[in-house]
Amino acid sequence: MGTGSTGSVNARVALFLLVGVAFFLRWRQVGSVDYQDPETLDDWLAVVGFSVALVLLAASLPLYAELADRQLVSRVALVPAIGCALAGVSNILEDGVGWAWMFWGFVISTLLTTLGLLALTLVTAATGRGSARLLCVVPGLTLAGVLLFEAWGGILMLTAWTTAAIVTFRMQRVRRLQEPHSVPEW
Repeated sequence: MGTGSTGSVNARVALFLLVGVAFFLRWRQVGSVDYQDPETLDDWLAVVGFSVALVLLAASLPLYAELADRQLVSRVALVPAIGCALAGVSNILEDGVGWAWMFWGFVISTLLTTLGLLALTLVTAATGRGSARLLCVVPGLTLAGVLLFEAWGGILMLTAWTTAAIVTFRMQRVRRLQEPHSVPEW
């Protein structure tokens, strides 16, 4: 995370919360919409909402990985981030535009996302020292949310990314308290 400004930390916290809320809201729609053949406004909102949630997750994963302060973790986070971005675009093209052949793009990007989240979870746990190993909880819960999306995915994603927001906020606060207080020069 470095020594980013309070504003950039607050923006990350907001983004992480938005990811959780977006997936939760999309999950609440699962049984009531026809996202494969959208006709109603709810159907279209489901397609667009899911794609937006995936793109937000793509943006969030590398930012969250920076908390581990390990170059390997940051690099591994790019794999599921790319998978999520491609899945978001594939979903719009397949379900929104009606290009049925983009189903395979969605399958491949989801596989990339799933394997990338598994790798991110393992690398974060393996390279972390002390309590930093616990940073693997967010990608682990995200993986569970992806795999169990229709059953518990929204709740898991909301939990994961609310946790990410809390951890980010707390780490920024701890770093601020650890900084030596500068005395103004007169």
